[in-house]
Amino acid sequence: MKLTAAELYDIMMHHERLPRKERGEYIRQIAQLYGMDPATVYRSFDRIRNNIPPSKRSDRGKPRINGFTIEEAKEYAQKVAAAKVTMATKLGRTGETGRIVQALYNAGQLPCILPTSTVNRWLNWFGYSYKQLSNYKKSTGVRLITDAPNKWWFVDSSVSELYYLSKSNRLIRDASGILTDKNHREEVLTKKGYRKLLLFAFVDLYSSAYYINAYVAPGESASIWVQAFIDAMMDKGEDIPFRGIPENVYADRGSGLQSHMIADLFNSLGITLWTHFPGNAKAKAKVEARIGAYKQTIERYLAFEHITSLQRYRELTHKMVIADNYKKGYYQKWMEIYKLGTLREFDESLRNKIGYIAEERQVNVRGCIQYKNQEYFVSRRICGEYVTVYSLPDGTLKASDRFGNLYQLTIPEHQYRVMGKYKAESKTGYDREIESIEHQSKQIREVLKPEHFIEEKPANIVPFSKKGTPVAVSTPFDEEAITSVDEAWYRLYCYTGCAKKTLSADLVAKLDWLFSQMIATHGSISRELFCEVAESVIDILHEVAL
Repeated sequence: MKLTAAELYDIMMHHERLPRKERGEYIRQIAQLYGMDPATVYRSFDRIRNNIPPSKRSDRGKPRINGFTIEEAKEYAQKVAAAKVTMATKLGRTGETGRIVQALYNAGQLPCILPTSTVNRWLNWFGYSYKQLSNYKKSTGVRLITDAPNKWWFVDSSVSELYYLSKSNRLIRDASGILTDKNHREEVLTKKGYRKLLLFAFVDLYSSAYYINAYVAPGESASIWVQAFIDAMMDKGEDIPFRGIPENVYADRGSGLQSHMIADLFNSLGITLWTHFPGNAKAKAKVEARIGAYKQTIERYLAFEHITSLQRYRELTHKMVIADNYKKGYYQKWMEIYKLGTLREFDESLRNKIGYIAEERQVNVRGCIQYKNQEYFVSRRICGEYVTVYSLPDGTLKASDRFGNLYQLTIPEHQYRVMGKYKAESKTGYDREIESIEHQSKQIREVLKPEHFIEEKPANIVPFSKKGTPVAVSTPFDEEAITSVDEAWYRLYCYTGCAKKTLSADLVAKLDWLFSQMIATHGSISRELFCEVAESVIDILHEVAL
C-alpha cells in the first residue's frame, strides 16, 4: 500500500516521540500493516529528514529494450502473442509465456531465450497480451443509433433458467440448474416432465424501451414467434406504451425467424428483417443485455412468492418491466413517437386478419384439413401429420408443417370424381419417382446380403482372454519381500531407526526366532506382517523409555 508524504511524516513524528525501546516494535507493526519491509520505512524517514526528492527512472513510461531494436522486440512479441492465441481455450486459458518462449526458440523463431518478465513487459507495452487482445475483441467501437422510435427493433429469445411448466400445467421454480447441465439437459427435462419457458424480448433502438413476454413451447418455432410479435405490437393499455409496427427488425439467423410464415407476416406489414452473421452476438448486445438483466434481477425477485401459473408470472414480470422502463426514462423517450406522428398502430382487426391459428390441424388420408367448416387440400405427402394454419391480408390461407415447409390451401376440387364415370388419377412426377424407388428396391434386395452389414474387425484389435492373464506390474512404492533374517533386521533399522545392538539381548533373541519362523512358514516376510512387527517393537521401546 502506497503512503502519501503527509502520512509518512506523521508516522515519523510519532516514531520519534516514542521511547527507544518501543520504536523497533512500532516500525515492525507499521511495515506489517502496510505490507512493506521495515527497511523501506527507515529509508522513507531518511528521505524526509534529508529532503531527498523521490527518484524516477529516466525511461519511465517507455519500453525497456536492451540489445534489440523496437521493431525486433515488437516482432518477437507478436510471435509469442500468436502462440498464445493459438493455444487459448474457450475458458480464456492459454499457455505460459516461459514455455512458449522456449518452444519458439527451439523452433528457430526467436534468436535466444528471452526472460519471461521481459517478454510479458513487451506484450503489455505493445498491447499484445492475451487479456488485451481478448478484451479488444469483446469491445466494439460502433454505437448504433436511429432518429425515431419503432424504426429499429432488436429481438431475441432465451430459455428461463429458473421456471418450467410441469405435467399438470403448473409453473414451478427449479433452481437445481437443469439448463447448465448441457449433456443431460433434455434427459432431465423429460424425466421430470418439465417444459421450457421461453422469454421473447423486444428492444427499441432509439429509446431503449423494451418489452419481454414468456411463452411455453417446445422451441423457437415460427408460430410462437408470430404470437410474440403480435403481442409486442398490440396495444397493451396505458401502462405499457410500447406498441406499434416497426419498420426494421434486427435478429440472429434463428430457424423460427427464417421461416416462410414470418416472411409472409413481415411482407404484409411492411417490416424488413435484418440478421447478423453467426458468432457476432455483440451486434445485438442491446437485447442480449436486457435478457441477462431480466434473468438476474426480475426473475430472482419472484423467489419471494410461490407462483403456480403462467398468468401470475406474466402479471408480476410485466409490472417490474414497466417500472424499470419508467425509472430509466425509456418509455418517456419512446413517447416522442406521438410528436413525430410515425406510430403505425396494430389493432385487433389487423390481428384477426393476419393472425395465426394456435390450434393445429391434422392432415387426413386425402391430404386435406378441416378449417372453419371447410375442407382444404394441403399435401398427400404429410398425411397424418399436423400443420399450423394462418391467413394473409388478401385472404390467402397457408399452412406450415413441423419442418417449416409452406403449403397454400386450396379447395380439393381436383379430387372429386363422379360416380360411374370414374377414371384413374393421372400420375404426377412424384408418383413416377416412387415407382422408380420401388423398382430399385427389388434390385437392391438381390444384391445386398446380411453379411454386408457386418463390420470387419479392425486389424489393431487383439482379442482379450475372458479369464485374463496375471501381469506383474511394479511401481516405485513396491518393496520386495524379505527372505532372510539379516534383511529383516536391516528393514527394521530403516523403519524404526534402532540398530540391533541397541536393543536388549532378550528382545533380539525373540525377534531372531520370529523372523526365522515367518520365513520358514511363508517363504518370506510380507510387507503387512513386517509392519506389524515393527509397530510392536516401537511400542516396546516407548514403554521402556517411560
